[in-house]
Amino acid sequence: MSTDLNVRFFGKVGPQARLADGAEVQQILSNDGSQIFTAGHGAYAEAVMQGRVMIASCAVTGVAMGEALSTTPPFALWNPIGSRVLINILLTSVSYLSGTLSYGVINYGTVIQATEPAGGTAITPKNARVALSYGQGRCYTGATQTAATVLITPYSFGPQAVTTALGITASGVVDVKGLVGIDPGYVFVMESTSAGAGSTPLCIMGVAWEEIPI
Repeated sequence: MSTDLNVRFFGKVGPQARLADGAEVQQILSNDGSQIFTAGHGAYAEAVMQGRVMIASCAVTGVAMGEALSTTPPFALWNPIGSRVLINILLTSVSYLSGTLSYGVINYGTVIQATEPAGGTAITPKNARVALSYGQGRCYTGATQTAATVLITPYSFGPQAVTTALGITASGVVDVKGLVGIDPGYVFVMESTSAGAGSTPLCIMGVAWEEIPI
């Protein structure tokens, strides 16, 4: 390592021009010579630009949230064997649609799933960069897994009276910030556990995730 105290680092004052991948750039400096650090874009902008962010939601007609962790969850995201990506959960959402709710919670869960879940209804994901096609993750409503869902953590849907038709907690959108990673051969699940069935409660569930090469 050089010990020359006269080594100087140079940068450019003001914004850079649009650059191609792999280009070498100077550091950006302010007019007083201090170095500038800034996100510059939204939290997911770089991953979206690279076409790695996918979004999926169940149908607008809604889905029953479930009463227990089962083999046929209302929403499942499968990472196929051989996908060569880690499915990194960014956001989840649950929106109340109709019916009355019972007491309970909505959970994140997972299960080992080497083969595609059977039956149910397939959900077509969308690439967050809308001009591109979707990636490796596959989504389902009511498809059958090889085993019952194993709880990761409860995350939404606080205490509700059986007679109420109010929403699911203060906010149905959760910024997971990439905390949960689903390897190939596993399923990510959202499913309710409740003290009763309520009266035909329906909701709309959705997930956004990044596919990171591994």
